Amino acid sequence: MNSNMDIFNTYNIGDIPEAIRSGLRQDDYADQIIQLFKLAGPGVDLTVDNITVAYYRKFTAGTNNEPKKKNAIMAKLYTMGRDKDCPIISVPGKKGVYRLKTSDEQKEQENADEA
Repeated sequence: MNSNMDIFNTYNIGDIPEAIRSGLRQDDYADQIIQLFKLAGPGVDLTVDNITVAYYRKFTAGTNNEPKKKNAIMAKLYTMGRDKDCPIISVPGKKGVYRLKTSDEQKEQENADEA
């Protein structure tokens, strides 16, 4: 992202002090999904089924948290994949497959945003 757009990115707020973060509206569900992709690593394609199972194992099993169903995860991934600021994209030509954006894809988006 160009430097002007990066200041508005709410998907990466690790640099914001806790006193300010606590007052922001955060999407913990999206943050958890992004964590799963980061655990898988860059360049790893994940299906909705992969994310559904990983989400259950990482964030639901052994807790009182209500499990997320596949349809809910699919809808969230679709929404996140369409958000240009989100680090996750839908893999072209593969239905229901997502991955972290590569640095080249991020640069392409920056160039498109500047145009």
